[in-house]
Amino acid sequence: ITVNGDDLFLLHKNGHLTTCTLSRIQASPTSCTDPATLIDTRPGYESGNTLTDAVFTQIAFASPPDPGVVLLEPFTQSIYRFSARALELQNLILPLPGDENPLPDRENATAMAFSPNKVLFIFVGGQLYFAVNIP
Repeated sequence: ITVNGDDLFLLHKNGHLTTCTLSRIQASPTSCTDPATLIDTRPGYESGNTLTDAVFTQIAFASPPDPGVVLLEPFTQSIYRFSARALELQNLILPLPGDENPLPDRENATAMAFSPNKVLFIFVGGQLYFAVNIP
């Protein structure tokens, strides 16, 4: 679960999202979308309730100036970043290729967090790693 202002994002065990927007106007009640559609902008990939190449296990919100919903894909040790309103895929944060990758091979990422100054923390194989200047 993560919250941004009046918006609530719920990640379900099967990897789909529910989004809710609190309404403070009595004539327009609070509304939820379940399942929410993830917009996949990559060529050859399709949008949908889930993505074909990802099973998400954690959700967080990246703070302004470029806010977004971030989802952890543990098997590829990747983080998918979506726009906060449209849930459009903006970018992927992937491990470095080959020998440059400091993350343990064949280990699932089990947790992630972003600091207010855009430092990414990721927990893999019992160790904590970080990356700075994450967009």
